[in-house]
Amino acid sequence: MTVRVNKPSFNLREKLSELTSNFGLKGTELARTETVQDARDVISAGRKNLVINGACTISQRLESGSATLTASAINYPVDRFKSYAVGGGEFTIQRSDDAPTGFKNSLMFTVSTAATPLAGAYYVTQNKIEGYDVAHLGWGTANAKPVTLSFWVKADVTGKYGISFWNQAQNYNYVTSYTINTTDTWEYKTITIPGATAGTWITDTGTGLGIWWDFGTGTTYQTSTTETWGQSGRFTPSNSAQMIATSGAKFRMTGVQLETGTNATEFEHRHYGEELALCQRYYIKYAPVTSKPICTAAAYGTSRAFGVVHLPVSMRDNPTVIASSGTNNFYFFANSNGGGGFSTLTLQETNTNSVTVETSNTLSVTSGHAGWIRTNVGTLAFNAEL
Repeated sequence: MTVRVNKPSFNLREKLSELTSNFGLKGTELARTETVQDARDVISAGRKNLVINGACTISQRLESGSATLTASAINYPVDRFKSYAVGGGEFTIQRSDDAPTGFKNSLMFTVSTAATPLAGAYYVTQNKIEGYDVAHLGWGTANAKPVTLSFWVKADVTGKYGISFWNQAQNYNYVTSYTINTTDTWEYKTITIPGATAGTWITDTGTGLGIWWDFGTGTTYQTSTTETWGQSGRFTPSNSAQMIATSGAKFRMTGVQLETGTNATEFEHRHYGEELALCQRYYIKYAPVTSKPICTAAAYGTSRAFGVVHLPVSMRDNPTVIASSGTNNFYFFANSNGGGGFSTLTLQETNTNSVTVETSNTLSVTSGHAGWIRTNVGTLAFNAEL
C-alpha cells in the first residue's frame, strides 16, 4: 500500500519573519532581510567604523605625557579628538592606560580648575569626520541612512551627559544625551539617530559630520528640543551634567564607533600602523626632539637653505608647518666649513604629499652646497586637521 501526503508549499523566509521570539544575536533581523546588502547592514560586515582612532591608541602630540586644556590652548588628548575649555575652567588631558576589557587605552579628562559655566562657556571634546567618509550616508536627501554610535565611558560625576551630531556649518544639529549611572565604572553606551533628510552636508575634504561630547556648557548652546534634527548652534540638552564644576573629576572614553544602520556591533579593531596612517592624513608629528633627521637640503645664497620633506601619507589638505623656535633648535649640516644651528623652519611651498621648508636666515654656507637638516632640541609637525 502506498500512502501519499500532500502539503501546500510555503515561503520559508516569510515563515521565519513571522517568528516573535529571537533566535541568535541577529538571527531575527537577518531572517527578515530581503537583499544581500540588507544582510550586510544587519551584521555590519566589512569595514564599518567611521571614527578614526576610536580605540584611543594614537596620541602623536602628547604620547605618554599630558597637557593643560585652557581657552587659549586647544589640544588633543589623543589624535582626532579636538578639545576645548572655554569659560575659565581647565582640564588636564592625556591618553590613559585605564580601559575596559578588550582595549589598551582611553582618552582622559581631569578637572584641574573647576568652574560653573557661564552662558557662553563650553567644555567639550569633538570628533570631526571627513566628508568623503560619510558621503555614502546620503544625508540631506530622502534616502538618508541612520547611524549608530557606541562607546565605553567611565566618569566620576553621574547624570545625563549631552551629546550632539552636526554638519560643518553647525546649523543643522541633532541633540541627545546618555546617562552615567555609576561613578568610576566602565559603562557601554549606544545611541542610534535617524539619517538627516535635510540640511547641507559636505561630501569632500571638509567636515562631513561632527560629534560633540559635552562636559559642561552654558545656556547659549543648550536646548530643550532634543531627539530631532534641525537645531542651529545648539549642542547639549538643558540640565545636562556639568562635570567641569567638580574639581578633580575624571572622564575616560574609548571604543568609539560610528556605523551605518540601527545596530551597534562589536568594535572594529584595526592594525596600529593602519590607524596611525589614518591619523596622519590630518596631523603628522614628523620629527620629535633630539637629533632626528628631517630631509636633505641645499644652500640658497650664503645664509639659508631649502629642503623638501616627503610626507608618509597624502594629507587631507595642504598642511601648515608647526616648528618649535629657539636657539639652535635645528641644524643644517653641509661640509666641514658650512652649516650650523638655526632657530626654526618655515613653510616655503606645500602640497598634500610634500612640503618645502626654509631654514632661518642665519646660516654661514656656500651657495649650492648640499647637506641635510635635522632636529637638535626642536620638533616639527604638519597639520591639516578639520
